[in-house]
Amino acid sequence: MDSTDPYDNPAIQRIRAALTTSMYTSGVCEIPPDQCCLYFRDAENVANSLNFTAATQGDLARLHKACDPAPFGRGNETVLDETYRKAEKLDLSHFATSFELCNTAILGKIHHDLIEGKQAEKCVIRAEPYKLNVYGKGAFFKAHKDTPRAPNMFGSLVIVFPTQHTGGALTLRHKNDMDPFTFDAGTILADSSPASPSIAYVAFYSDVEHEVSPVTSGERITLTYNLYFEKAPTFFALPDAKHTTLKDAFKRLMEDETFLPDGGCLGFGLRHQYPLGHDGSVQSLTGNLKGSDAAIYSACRELVLYKEEDGKRQFLSNESPDFGLEVEDIDGAMEEHMDVVQDEYGEGMVWVTDRQWNLNVVETGYVAYGNEASLAYIYGDVCLFVEWEKRG
Repeated sequence: MDSTDPYDNPAIQRIRAALTTSMYTSGVCEIPPDQCCLYFRDAENVANSLNFTAATQGDLARLHKACDPAPFGRGNETVLDETYRKAEKLDLSHFATSFELCNTAILGKIHHDLIEGKQAEKCVIRAEPYKLNVYGKGAFFKAHKDTPRAPNMFGSLVIVFPTQHTGGALTLRHKNDMDPFTFDAGTILADSSPASPSIAYVAFYSDVEHEVSPVTSGERITLTYNLYFEKAPTFFALPDAKHTTLKDAFKRLMEDETFLPDGGCLGFGLRHQYPLGHDGSVQSLTGNLKGSDAAIYSACRELVLYKEEDGKRQFLSNESPDFGLEVEDIDGAMEEHMDVVQDEYGEGMVWVTDRQWNLNVVETGYVAYGNEASLAYIYGDVCLFVEWEKRG
């Protein structure tokens, strides 16, 4: 049987074209003036409050006095270094706000824009308040990634309150995107008024690098939420267009007798990084895949291209620090397939999406800058392997 270059197959090109995903979502949301209040205690334990729409210099001075310097994570240490981050913070136990995230459409927009595949049907978003940060004139935060706090943490949401400021733009970068995205809340909120206030928001995946440029005037005050996947109540939903496109492309590959007629292996370099245990484990990862990664897994699972035997996830694995075909699964579920992928397939190994990692990806996770020290998890690059059976 004649064979053709598998990379030239139109179905492979359709799969690649379908696997585009947003790394962030942002917008502006009008809120009632009574949801712009902040309550806090100062250093003398005296209760204070302010309204972000009409905060006076005295209000802001008392807020600064109540705050602590904001540290950041460097590997497994939490450090204060104002050459890398200059900002202030209030921990959750030290403040309350009248802002009600659940009374806005923000979480719905995040779900629509950032969650794909079967993940969109099976999961809801839990937003956990994290910290209040205050960036005064000259404050900034150099490039970093948010510290992964649990396997099901997939992103962060930043709410910017309507205090006048210039500078302090948030710039987002992802390893797969050439062009960064800049979110300038000071400009976005310039028309917010005490009678009709608005907040600006941006949500992004936790493996997206981001930085805050120096504030040039005013006060940039933000409330950050950690975003988690939670299991949703069972309901029926129509599959989205991307899921349908992927399934159709995979079906065409299965029907095309010229595609890998002697069998092989499809490799998918997943687009996002994921929090791994310090031992490198990938437990529970399939339930926490993001964006197009979830779409790949869902399509493969529905077509029984991906399967589990004896409760083992067979084709989700980390690659060893060797750019050959050897793969390694730290949980042990891939051991029986390691030699198959390394020795048997050779040219039959088709990377549908490129491998994203570098040799030091896990080690780099230990020393990367984050919003706090990494105590239990580090970021790792992951790939999905699908064994393609011989025709006939």
